[in-house]
Amino acid sequence: MNTITAMGDINGEDTESVFKPSQLPQSSQKNKSYNQTRFFYTVGLFNFLLEESIKVENLYEFTINDVPYAPEWCSGVTSIRGNIMPIVNMHVFLKTGKHTGLKNKKLMMLEHQDHSPIIFEIDKLPEIIFINNYSDAPAPKKSPVWLKKTLKNEKNIIYEINHSELLRQLKNSQL
Repeated sequence: MNTITAMGDINGEDTESVFKPSQLPQSSQKNKSYNQTRFFYTVGLFNFLLEESIKVENLYEFTINDVPYAPEWCSGVTSIRGNIMPIVNMHVFLKTGKHTGLKNKKLMMLEHQDHSPIIFEIDKLPEIIFINNYSDAPAPKKSPVWLKKTLKNEKNIIYEINHSELLRQLKNSQL
C-alpha cells in the first residue's frame, strides 16, 4: 500500500502528516477492483470534469487588474509568481447570465501541456468524485466542440470536456 508523507514546519515546530489511500471514502459499487477518482469544478449549474493531465492550482489571494479592450469573457489579469495571466469569467464565456461578486470569486489556474497557463473564474473549487459511480452518455445535441460526453448518476450530471479545445476557442475569440 502506498503512503504519502509530508514534512513541514508550522509555527516553528516540525510536523509530519501521513496520507494513506485507504483513508479515502469507499465507493458503494461492488465488484470493482479499485475506485478511480477525478476532480470536477462548478460554474453555475454546470459541473466540468478536469482531465487527468491538467495541473490545477486554487488561488486564494489575488488582485484582479482591468485590461482595456479585452474580450468580453476576460475579467482582467493577475500575476502569479511573476507571470501575468488572463482571467476567464466562465459565466460570460458559457453565457449563463450569472455573474459572481468580488467576494464570491473563486479562481483556479489551469496548466494544460498544449497551452499557456490561464485562470478560470468559477463558482466552486474542484471536488473529488468516484468516476466509477457514473455512467457515460453522449453529449447533448448542438453542443460546443469542446464538450466530449456527459457522466451521469442518480444525483449529478458532470460534463467531460476537452480543455485543449476550449482554450483554443478562447484564444480564437480574442479577435
